[in-house]
Amino acid sequence: MIKAVIFDMDGLLVDSERVTFETLGEMSKENGYIMTKDIYIKLLGITNKQAGVMLKSIYGEDFDYQDYFGRLHTEMTKRYEKEGVPVKKGAKELLAQLREDGIKTIVASSSDSEWVKTTLTLAGIFDCFDDYICGDEVKNAKPDPEIFLTACKKIGTDKENAVVLEDSFNGILSANRAGIKAICIPDMVQPDTDKLDIYRIFNDLEEVKNYFKDVDYEI
Repeated sequence: MIKAVIFDMDGLLVDSERVTFETLGEMSKENGYIMTKDIYIKLLGITNKQAGVMLKSIYGEDFDYQDYFGRLHTEMTKRYEKEGVPVKKGAKELLAQLREDGIKTIVASSSDSEWVKTTLTLAGIFDCFDDYICGDEVKNAKPDPEIFLTACKKIGTDKENAVVLEDSFNGILSANRAGIKAICIPDMVQPDTDKLDIYRIFNDLEEVKNYFKDVDYEI
């Protein structure tokens, strides 16, 4: 029985991946780099440090990824403050239902804790969760299982009674390695069902909400 739901953030709770891709594209062009969709997809579900190593291999060792991602967060915050954070369909309703039904919730994101707090606060859902575990709080990032196993410990739930909601390949692979059921809600990339163990695939979080209600959290 489900006693806890573990949420990814980017591309799952908030429609941030497309906004990030657009912002990175503009920033990269200004600085003489090219940010293609193929390159960006490789950045999904990994930490800034991991992304920095990969981008250095593409753009050269002189590429300052810390400055790059620092400016990205500054530009993203400005955009969010001006336009609002695009919350994914069904996110608020799902969170309200889980709280009402006594199901624990925790965010497990590869993003740094300060960025997670900023994003979810601007989205108006930061206080909807019982806890958080972020990329700068674990030694090994996704697809290592550490972040999801730590999430279970933080909210006092056995992994057998938890379910992960993810959109990225690395996130689902991390859940697989942790031995936790993974539900996929695709965002920019469709899941590779040949390489991943996916319990269910839904179009949006509203469908997840309805499914949990239908099965009364027995999965």
